[in-house]
Amino acid sequence: MSSRNPLSPKPDNLPGVGSIWRHNKGAFYKVVGYSRHSEDPDQWLVTYRPIAGEGDAWTRAIICTEQNEWPGFLDSFEIPAFEGDPGWYRFKHVGGPRTWHDEQPPEPETPSREDLIELLDNVSAAAENMLTQFGSRMFAEDVRTRTETIQTARNLCDTLLRSHAA
Repeated sequence: MSSRNPLSPKPDNLPGVGSIWRHNKGAFYKVVGYSRHSEDPDQWLVTYRPIAGEGDAWTRAIICTEQNEWPGFLDSFEIPAFEGDPGWYRFKHVGGPRTWHDEQPPEPETPSREDLIELLDNVSAAAENMLTQFGSRMFAEDVRTRTETIQTARNLCDTLLRSHAA
């Protein structure tokens, strides 16, 4: 039995995938993902790429820790100049999901009309083949049940096609 400790949960301040951030030098970046560090699974990394141009993707620890000596994605790099000054940050959030809690689940893919017609054709062809090949060896109840299942599948495809056309 393994004595391995459970992994830490995602930190609440982990930037959301798709969020837009402005670097302190002016460039805008989009967060494309996050992951755990392979050598320290409790350390979270943020992967981001520039919005303008074809720049490389970059990965940075979310915050500076004892294991790394460079500022993290959310670390401030200067002390506030006066009381109330929010300070300067390596990245400032400008849009999109601020944290992973704010991410929206992906929209389910809607099949195209062509996909539905192909599905209907495949269901019909498979049904005809099955009944032709095995119909004489099936009990009458099996044939009836399979025929009903086939008709239900055809009706479902037809309904989907009609709703897709509407």
